[in-house]
Amino acid sequence: MGFYKPVLASLTLALVSGVLIASPVTGNSASSQHTLYVSAIDWCPQICPTTPDKPGYLVEMIDDLFRESEFQLDFEYVPWSRAIYRVKTGQTDALLSPSKEEAPDLRYHLEPLSYQTHCFWKLKDSDWHFKGLESLTSKPFVIYRDHSYVSFFASGKVPINSDHYFEISYDERYIPRAIQLLEAKRANTFIFTVNSVIFYQQMQKRQPLVVDECIKRDELWFALSPKPSHKIDAIQAHLDTSLGSYKKTERYRALLNKYNVILPALYNERPHTENDR
Repeated sequence: MGFYKPVLASLTLALVSGVLIASPVTGNSASSQHTLYVSAIDWCPQICPTTPDKPGYLVEMIDDLFRESEFQLDFEYVPWSRAIYRVKTGQTDALLSPSKEEAPDLRYHLEPLSYQTHCFWKLKDSDWHFKGLESLTSKPFVIYRDHSYVSFFASGKVPINSDHYFEISYDERYIPRAIQLLEAKRANTFIFTVNSVIFYQQMQKRQPLVVDECIKRDELWFALSPKPSHKIDAIQAHLDTSLGSYKKTERYRALLNKYNVILPALYNERPHTENDR
């Protein structure tokens, strides 16, 4: 997984010799273009600010969608809570890439960019197994802040109180901090998106973790500022007319394959034996 830097220069995306790269913003390439300011996080393999040759499949999607438009992309990479706030208050135009539950006050286009699947991860030698929400009451587990996990757990029949989990702010340290809690035996498991943990282990060249069960699937969006403006109207109109057809292209499928994006089944989508319950 790439690492978030507290201060990163804004980047604009360009296609050079068939390779998508990031380069410093020096101004619009054409007077007819308008800058589309995007707040994002370091979240490989979806968004990878430190690897310009492989910037993340969502970043490549957005670049594809806006390459022939009136907009030039300008990315900033900040912590998740700040990214949501900056788009909500109109300081930037768009957020890549929340679920609607994470940023309910933002503005959304007609169909999602993609999906994320949230899974429990545990150490390889752990005998813990998710068998329903009651599995989460024996020892604390780990979640990241500014996601709707708490609401999700509240919807179940088994009460999950705040003393049942560690809540950590999301940045590039979330996965290693969660692993430390597991290795110190302070927690049984942590929740995170499946493709990101797979990517992290590949980059670290060590695989202490295995996936247990996946419990939640969210749509991912290019969420827009709720502040009224003709610019935001034009961005949404462009997405509404281009995204659906783009997702039917070979290019879209090739991106998912390039980044090894998977979409595993959820716990409640498959049959279980009595030993699983």
